[in-house]
Amino acid sequence: KGAGSTLTFIKSTGTTAVTIGADAVTIDGFEINNPEGKYGIYAEDKNTITITNNIINDIGESDATTSGTNWGIAIVSNAATVDSVAIKNNEISNIIGGTFKSADGIAIGWSTGSEAITKVSIENNTIHSITSDSVNTYETGGRGAYGILINHGTGTTGTTVSPQVKNNTIYDLSGFWSHAIGLEGDIPNALVNGNNIYNLASTKIPSDAVAVQ
Repeated sequence: KGAGSTLTFIKSTGTTAVTIGADAVTIDGFEINNPEGKYGIYAEDKNTITITNNIINDIGESDATTSGTNWGIAIVSNAATVDSVAIKNNEISNIIGGTFKSADGIAIGWSTGSEAITKVSIENNTIHSITSDSVNTYETGGRGAYGILINHGTGTTGTTVSPQVKNNTIYDLSGFWSHAIGLEGDIPNALVNGNNIYNLASTKIPSDAVAVQ
């Protein structure tokens, strides 16, 4: 627990600013920056995670890698189930992708994951200024900007059960495509409600700037 996001700072020069390495962890009241890296906060195969009242910004602007994705918050189920994730009341901004690199404010899941993710709540966050390569075509490096992305499962295994995405404000997304809320993979009974979404831009033709995909 920090003294508040305007008083307590984590400034990283590594790949990940904060790695959650145990179950039952709360991160509350920090400003987290990682301009040279790929992640603000990362957790893999961990349960009972609460991330609240943080400012997470300036992720990836100087990242030297040449592909992949840069994330504000990434919660991954790779080899085990993940249960009880609450991401609330954070401000996430200036998440920068680039050529061959997408940018995600909040990402849940792993596209090749085979386990279940349950009890996910993403509420009352402000997510803005998420950008990726909007100049090139996909073949030459154009990539996407996502406010919130839930993308878990191989198509035959892996599921995100009943995630709640409520009352978030998402704006100023720009990329070859931009999705404020991306629901991909097997996501039964998802609830998306009360989100305020505006200023999405894409250069894909036809345009692929959408509130919910």
